[in-house]
Amino acid sequence: MFKTNSITLFFLFFSYLLIGQVEIPKVYSNISYNADNKLELDLDSIKIVARDASFKYKIADFNQAWKSDSIGLVFDSPNKKLKGAMYFGLIPFGDSKHPQPVYRSYEKIDSGKTAIKIANRLKGRYDMVGWEKSGKGTIGYRIIDTTGFIVYDGIIGFKYDGGFSVDVTVLEGPFVNLVNPTGVTISFRTNKDVVASVLLDGKEFTDKKKTFNHEITIAGLQANKKYGYKIKYGNNFQEYSFKTAPVPGSRKPFVFGYASDCRGGYGGGERNIYGHNAYILKKIMALSTANKTSFLQLTGDI
Repeated sequence: MFKTNSITLFFLFFSYLLIGQVEIPKVYSNISYNADNKLELDLDSIKIVARDASFKYKIADFNQAWKSDSIGLVFDSPNKKLKGAMYFGLIPFGDSKHPQPVYRSYEKIDSGKTAIKIANRLKGRYDMVGWEKSGKGTIGYRIIDTTGFIVYDGIIGFKYDGGFSVDVTVLEGPFVNLVNPTGVTISFRTNKDVVASVLLDGKEFTDKKKTFNHEITIAGLQANKKYGYKIKYGNNFQEYSFKTAPVPGSRKPFVFGYASDCRGGYGGGERNIYGHNAYILKKIMALSTANKTSFLQLTGDI
């Protein structure tokens, strides 16, 4: 039991270790900073404190590094020791249920700096999202260091009006949290401090103030029902769906998934990203979706 909780703690604290002290999402009601300003997980009689850790890279080295440019976007990381390559391509939102970037090009990174020349590399027949007509698009990028290790997968949105500029972008999420028979909480993080909202069933649920971390509570829904929803951030939208929980005691059959011990394996690339086998995790999630699982439990190796 303790080992499983320790592994769970690792996942929850990973961003804290990379970034430093950050705002704790409200959906984690049993996580807080203690008197020593250490992140702490409260498991009834057990309290687990995050240990100090030193990482070669920080998340801020990547998602806060983007700047505007006349022919594209410039990546200028505060980490000047970063060296390697950036692979990038447009993300066709709306083209599939889980849109992924289509990597078409790459640029070398030296002293933490490179550039994506959108006007040269992603136009014409390579403009698969129609940014030349709409004036906006989203790029997915992957940073690999000189050893071939995948350092970071990121997303950045852009606008075009004679020149290019960084647009409001969803960096993480959206996630569906705290699912119950009559509501959920939709959470996501943006690169800019904005008021975002969720559009669902003819209603709009909005942030109370500008923020980077968006946690929007949806209430008044029907039990065991699938809902389509849109998140709105700036002038951009993304569309997804979720299903509310059944009424407690309904005794209706359901499917759940179970997996464990998904540590990094041999082969490099997506088989070992910070100690996790992302290649297998994606297959697990695809299989769970295909089998319409209600929930998936992923434990440690015991």
